[in-house]
Amino acid sequence: MQDDDLDKLLASASTPVPRLGFEQRLLHKISVPNNVIAFPKRKAASPWVIGLPLAASLVVGLWLGVSNLLPATDTIMVSQTTDDTTSSGFDDVVALIEDNLS
Repeated sequence: MQDDDLDKLLASASTPVPRLGFEQRLLHKISVPNNVIAFPKRKAASPWVIGLPLAASLVVGLWLGVSNLLPATDTIMVSQTTDDTTSSGFDDVVALIEDNLS
């Protein structure tokens, strides 16, 4: 749709006529006092509430890393070449996965 077509369409549109009593109902709704009750303000969270779970997750992560309970993540070889003629290493990863599955 071009600008000319849009201008013709808008020019042919009629202005809607508001229903009877619309303005009176609107003015009445505006003049009625608001019945909204505000919630009381909450206290700010203590730094301990935020810091304690973060510190606990750090300690658990360090403990898992030191105790060798996590599976080894160094089994996939990454290509170290930066030459544009070689592959990106994706084919090597697919071959390693297929070798481990068979």
